[in-house]
Amino acid sequence: AWITHFVDYDRFPDSLVIVSVFKTDEQLAMARRSETDAYLSALISSELQAVGIARSAKSPQIRCDTEEACERGHGGNWQARYR
Repeated sequence: AWITHFVDYDRFPDSLVIVSVFKTDEQLAMARRSETDAYLSALISSELQAVGIARSAKSPQIRCDTEEACERGHGGNWQARYR
């Protein structure tokens, strides 16, 4: 559905987390089955490397999540989810 990021600029780039957000858990499950999640992570990794931030596509700083999971776990508060 969308891509966002979280960062503590005092610890940049080590604190940078980029999240590809899907609407539902099922959509994320489908993305994982089709390896779309890996494709998105590879694109993000490539773009970060282009600006001098070396992060592998499998880095824990490049993640996939869902609106459903955030709502369920953190009442829809993305800042709380990624603190």
